[in-house]
Amino acid sequence: MHRKDGQTTNVYENDDVIKDGWIYYQSCFYYISSEKRNWTESRRYCTERGADLIIINNREEQEFVKNSSVSLWIGLTDSDVEGRWEWVDGSTLTSE
Repeated sequence: MHRKDGQTTNVYENDDVIKDGWIYYQSCFYYISSEKRNWTESRRYCTERGADLIIINNREEQEFVKNSSVSLWIGLTDSDVEGRWEWVDGSTLTSE
């Protein structure tokens, strides 16, 4: 795979690309930090870099998180309404 800056990255099994801590998987980029933070600190770290915690949109993404070899924070939070969960983008949690 070629990035816009012309550098070549290595392609791994299942079209995963790993470069500088970023993982390219299923047309999205994911960054897994080696530093331990709580949910709020992790979200702040992401948003300060123009990103956010992961929003799980499909089974493939759910499996990607589930099969990760490290603990991850996801972008799910309890809303202002008691008992209702929502993603960091404001969308409501749904189950399939």
